[in-house]
Amino acid sequence: MNNKYNKQLKSVFEGNPKEDSLLITEDGQIFLPRHKNLCNEYAKREGGSKRKAELTITEVKRTDFFAKKTKTTTKNKK
Repeated sequence: MNNKYNKQLKSVFEGNPKEDSLLITEDGQIFLPRHKNLCNEYAKREGGSKRKAELTITEVKRTDFFAKKTKTTTKNKK
């Protein structure tokens, strides 16, 4: 998933602490999982009218979103 919508995802997760996941369309619309049907209809409608293909829907899990990413660096020792 593109990091373009991380701020919005973080805000929605923080506002909905009991939600374990969120659904996001490729154009950045965020839906709670209980509104999956609405998300699917939106993806069909918006994708079909503009792109002639459904928008892609991605499920973002809270644990994955807030997982700490560690960077590993190596130094050359001489």
